[in-house]
Amino acid sequence: MVALEKMVESSFWKVRAYRNPFFEKGIEVAGESAISIDLAERVPRIDGSGQVIRVWLKDEADNRIGDSPVPVTPNGEIHFDDDQIKVAASSRR
Repeated sequence: MVALEKMVESSFWKVRAYRNPFFEKGIEVAGESAISIDLAERVPRIDGSGQVIRVWLKDEADNRIGDSPVPVTPNGEIHFDDDQIKVAASSRR
């Protein structure tokens, strides 16, 4: 599990989550559901030399904003607390 946590925490991911009905022996179980989480489009946070990856902020016309690139930051975060999955705006912004 530690290796999975390191892999997930070391990158940004496009995440899709699905809540589906849960079936047991072909019969839907009322009040139960199955969660499927798809982690796709991995974007590293750290480069090969251990430095935080930086990007230019851009406006709607794709022009650079600011004097220098800034560290990439996530839009949101997923937290696993016991048996709950929580999605929240990023605390790193």
